[in-house]
Amino acid sequence: LDFVMGAGELVDILCSDQWARDKCIRTAVYTIRLLANFHPEPKKLRALSSIMSQARVVTRFVDSPQLAASLLRSGLLGKTGNPALDWLTAVQNVCDMLYYPVEHLAFLSDLKIVRFRCLRGLDLWGWSCVFWGISITISLIQALHKLSTTRPSQDDILLMVREVADLINAVGWMPSGVLWAGKVPPRTVAVLGLVSSLIGLRRIVRARLARKRAKSSE
Repeated sequence: LDFVMGAGELVDILCSDQWARDKCIRTAVYTIRLLANFHPEPKKLRALSSIMSQARVVTRFVDSPQLAASLLRSGLLGKTGNPALDWLTAVQNVCDMLYYPVEHLAFLSDLKIVRFRCLRGLDLWGWSCVFWGISITISLIQALHKLSTTRPSQDDILLMVREVADLINAVGWMPSGVLWAGKVPPRTVAVLGLVSSLIGLRRIVRARLARKRAKSSE
């Protein structure tokens, strides 16, 4: 009974908001991509992962306005008291807000609904990776600054691992000629994406449980 109640609570958390749902789909996508490397018919699993990736994009059509509103409510500038870090946070928030509409337009462009020319040699998917890569790099800078001023916790170390994994994949999907773009093997992409997704899910579950315990103790 305790197991069933615990599983039910976990499902409630994972379906509680757009962040949790997105991380669940992302985890499934990379799990399938990894399994495709060991499956006798990998094309079928890769096709499934591609469909699920498109499902993520479609769900973000609905969720992105809410995500943008959340960023605007919290303010673009950071609140650390360190001007450099606060302005970096502002740049990161702008990149995060630009990422979603660019991703939506790239998806619509693939469907031939809208047409866009490459800008500075990058298509829309390339620009979405650029915004994502900038955001991740700023997160890494913030994490390194925190590590240099305080004793790192397990969560801090896992956050670093997640950001490094995402940065490797983000650059890997950029056009050839950009650092290691196009040189990351599919199996490595799947492993890095899965590790990042699981760490993200762990953070969400821990945060929701902590919030629930805090409410119950009031």
